[in-house]
Amino acid sequence: QITSFSALLGRQFGTEFNQPLLEAPGLGDLAGFPELPVRVPALLQTTGLSEFPPTHAVHNLSIPGYHLEDALQRRPIEPLVHRSDAKQTLTNMTLGMPDMIHEGDGPLMTQLEYALRWHPTVSVVELGYHEVVEAAVAQGPDALPDLKTFRENFGRLLSDLRASGSEVIAMTIPDPGDTAYFSSIESAASLLKVKPSALMAAYHLNQGDRISVDGLMEMGCHLIAGEASPLPEGSVVPGVWLEQVSNHVSAMNKDILVLAQEHTAVAYDLNGLFKRVQEIGISLGSRRLTADFLGGFYQLNGYYP
Repeated sequence: QITSFSALLGRQFGTEFNQPLLEAPGLGDLAGFPELPVRVPALLQTTGLSEFPPTHAVHNLSIPGYHLEDALQRRPIEPLVHRSDAKQTLTNMTLGMPDMIHEGDGPLMTQLEYALRWHPTVSVVELGYHEVVEAAVAQGPDALPDLKTFRENFGRLLSDLRASGSEVIAMTIPDPGDTAYFSSIESAASLLKVKPSALMAAYHLNQGDRISVDGLMEMGCHLIAGEASPLPEGSVVPGVWLEQVSNHVSAMNKDILVLAQEHTAVAYDLNGLFKRVQEIGISLGSRRLTADFLGGFYQLNGYYP
């Protein structure tokens, strides 16, 4: 957390940058992986937050799992810990501290309201990615964000931030299909040290299919055991589905670019960065980071750098 992108940016600006630092092992769920019970404090934690209660306002308002709609509507809600809702618990611990500890006479703030209260000079907006990742993993067309609603909400976010006097950097949304969560057959075969044709024959794969992280783990276990067996649901993702997701992300990004221009915000093509990593990688000293699973650019979940 202390070397997150926003923290590094604040350090380069030479400005105070407080964060709601979560104690390891952290809190929250990841799309495509089993949901974890919400426990605060968890094993090895004291209070969940490294400073509890926080004594300073926070400047990193990023909350794992947030959708664009959450940034505009979700508020801290008592109790502090929601046993079956990690995102609400994270909202409380980020946006609700220390106000939830004291009796207040007004509603607690949304992410956008919290940002506006402190009149930021620079705001970095990177929203929309988690909902397309969730949809891509679930393979559900109905889960993809409604384009009209997304455009209206993103426009409102930029408008309010610019009206407050903040400079705004708006990030385009990366394509989940470019990430290490969805390995090509060739990439999966290289990682598992087998021929692509052998992988296709063993699991009845079609050309263009992708393998999820869970699928890769399962295949590795099968190789160790010396026998292939049916893969869990969601392990194989059809390429035609990821093309549909990619087209939807492209439409969302076109709206972001138009809205950024309308509201005189700076647009950064984060989608293009992820795509370049997928196509050619990134050189870092003597090492080349790639978008392959274990290629160095992504965490073990496969879709967060």
